Amino acid sequence: YRLQLEAPIVLLCGANGSGKTSALEALHYGCYLRSFRTHLPRELIAHGQDTFFISIQFKDQHERHELNVGFSQSSKKRLVKIDGKPIQTYK
Repeated sequence: YRLQLEAPIVLLCGANGSGKTSALEALHYGCYLRSFRTHLPRELIAHGQDTFFISIQFKDQHERHELNVGFSQSSKKRLVKIDGKPIQTYK
């Protein structure tokens, strides 16, 4: 799904199981390249799927950027790109 955060303070509310924690976990994963719930990326993949993919668009002082993060269970590899360019180190 798509979530736009355009205010300095954003409140997420909804019924149990509606995706509030998933949205926060996607943001956390985009920032730190790890989950706050588990150290195993395979546990973040939906049942019956082989991969997960997160795309975060953000703006710094001058321009827009896009962060793409994905993980494949079959290859056990994580892919991170910023503005379409693969990142070799995550520091």
